[in-house]
Amino acid sequence: MEPVFGRYVMIGRVFHDTKGPRGSHVGMSMNDLGVLRGWTASEVMEARGRVIFRDLDHFERLRQSADSAGIDLSQIDLIASGDLSARLGDLLERCAFEESVIHLHCTAGRTPDGWKPVGQPQLYAAVFRLIRKDKPARLKTTPFRRSLAHIKRPEYFFGAVERYKVSKAGIYNDILYVDPETGHILEGTGSNIFLVSSGKKSNKIVIAPPLEDSHGHTQVLDGITLKVISELVSSMSGWTFRSQNFTSSQFLRYFIESGI
Repeated sequence: MEPVFGRYVMIGRVFHDTKGPRGSHVGMSMNDLGVLRGWTASEVMEARGRVIFRDLDHFERLRQSADSAGIDLSQIDLIASGDLSARLGDLLERCAFEESVIHLHCTAGRTPDGWKPVGQPQLYAAVFRLIRKDKPARLKTTPFRRSLAHIKRPEYFFGAVERYKVSKAGIYNDILYVDPETGHILEGTGSNIFLVSSGKKSNKIVIAPPLEDSHGHTQVLDGITLKVISELVSSMSGWTFRSQNFTSSQFLRYFIESGI
């Protein structure tokens, strides 16, 4: 079976061979606040060869996430020097997948007491082979709303557990978050959601849940894919992009009334 996890990982600027003589020693320190407290800013990026899709957009969101988490990325040499994209490209070449997913984590750093960070933040990067899905997703709606939806951080415990449960049963393969109070569809465990109408009506529409709810609180991730889809649809003749809340029942009714 073709490997899924890349052989090499990157810690700071240094590449480590997970299958080399010291491969079993490669990993995060147990006194790293990313391990102990989940104090981490994260980013997940797709790549073809050594070319990262929308790398500057991802790096900007990483900066915003780190700022929200109180992590000073300027203390990480690889980021401060502007070499991150090139170094990740080298990592991708070493792992040698045609298409990849990069998991990038910047932690608050090591701690002497389990709470207070000392020294510099730590950067970790790992590569997985990108596996394209060739079948429609079977989604189970689940009442849940991420507490800090506007940033990427490792708070996917709920999503990971629920996704595992539903996929283990063999009926669904992912879950769809629904706001517990309003019933509005929000997002998937690792993706934005779009409602596309290209049916009998002349006006073709792509609808996505708004980034903020009616109280001005962030409810979904400002995803890179969301940004790209918005730009593409807005540039296409006869198509309209719209931010709008919708419930599961409205979602189904929209499809029926649109003749899809």
